[in-house]
Amino acid sequence: MTSVGPTGGLSRGPWTACFVCFLILFYGGWAALWAWNTPAYKTMLGVWGVVPVPVEDPVYAKTPLPFFDLEGVLSWSQCARQGVDVFAANPCDPMNRPLNYSPLLRDLPLHWIGTQNTLAAGLAMDGLFLILLPFVFRPRSFAEFVLAAVASASQSVLFALERANIDVLILGAIMALSLLGARRGLFRLLQYGVAAAGGLMKFYPFVLLALALRESIRMFAVLSVGFALLLAGFAWIYWADIARALAHLPSVYYAGDMFGAFILPRLLHKGFGLPSAGAYIVMALAVLLLVWATMRLAKKLYPVSEMLDFSGSRGLLLVSGSIVVFGCFWIESNVAYRAIFLLPVLPGLWAASRTPQGSDVSRPLLWGVVLALGCLWADTMRVNVLGLIGSFYGGIQHPEHHWPARVFLLLREAMWWYVVCVLGAVLILFVRQSPILDWTVRRIGHRQEQ
Repeated sequence: MTSVGPTGGLSRGPWTACFVCFLILFYGGWAALWAWNTPAYKTMLGVWGVVPVPVEDPVYAKTPLPFFDLEGVLSWSQCARQGVDVFAANPCDPMNRPLNYSPLLRDLPLHWIGTQNTLAAGLAMDGLFLILLPFVFRPRSFAEFVLAAVASASQSVLFALERANIDVLILGAIMALSLLGARRGLFRLLQYGVAAAGGLMKFYPFVLLALALRESIRMFAVLSVGFALLLAGFAWIYWADIARALAHLPSVYYAGDMFGAFILPRLLHKGFGLPSAGAYIVMALAVLLLVWATMRLAKKLYPVSEMLDFSGSRGLLLVSGSIVVFGCFWIESNVAYRAIFLLPVLPGLWAASRTPQGSDVSRPLLWGVVLALGCLWADTMRVNVLGLIGSFYGGIQHPEHHWPARVFLLLREAMWWYVVCVLGAVLILFVRQSPILDWTVRRIGHRQEQ
């Protein structure tokens, strides 16, 4: 059994073999539970915090229906080919879900796959994603094996794979290109292609275009003009449909399975009873504190910035995941499965936390690793903690209205804000190595000398 070394080569290691066996046993066990014992499968999904999908007369598999998000995507194209306005209704979907992603997914020829082949397509997509994980984590010790196993078995990963959400496809492509050749020109360009294609399908991957900051001035200018033209053309063609799709985004509830910066003011307002203005004032103070802490942490981490090596595969995985999680945290409220973009962040943070520079550097990074794992498991904790609180109060329907639940939810938000602080510090170090910043500083210095 082989594992990818830090620079992308191959090196042998028994812990990688153990991790591969773990993935086979864990996700193979889930598949066996679904195939042979539906009650146990539903029970275990509930323990993990994943709601099973009960559908009468399922088209492609037995209930509870797996790969339901992928089925929805395929159904939009299929129904649109039949002349149905999928923004208003979607009879091709068992729950009549309207289109709430990019309208481009309606126009892509996904009807060639068809909803009847969702099971095969979902198995292929999930399988390829799981194959990549040993190459991303490449554990070389028991501690690294535990890190990889705990992250891979988390609620966010299971949720994304059980639904076969296209976030799995986008992250899989990002990880594959980072591993295949971070320093090679063709793969670097393909990374921008994945960012653009992913953005055209689901909007948020456009944040990955920030990777262009690593390029030379000329290449950055070319990419910026190309991306601007692409976005302008996309908006020109689909603007009205984009507005209709955004109207179907899921509503945000402070005690739900979502993460993002704007959950905090909702929690303070609805959960703790602060006036709306007061909740946003507290959030503004939290943002100022976060900016200060992020800049302070980036200053501490600067001596180990060479260890991150953003030009190598591990460093590129770290910065790619950091860009997506950091960007999505501030732009929108995200369903829990999008936390899977923390997976490529973990190996880089763990490696940097092993620095001999001292506890001032290693401790915040190690806490970043631990709390990132907590974010991946946050919804498992939420479902079970709120369930216990509900049982304590006599089986009430909304346990989040009681103070123990509110305190727990506040701690969940604090955990996310700390992780975003660490990822922000990583991104500051990435920008500091940017040729664009270096050119800008030199130009300013030259003008001051004149």
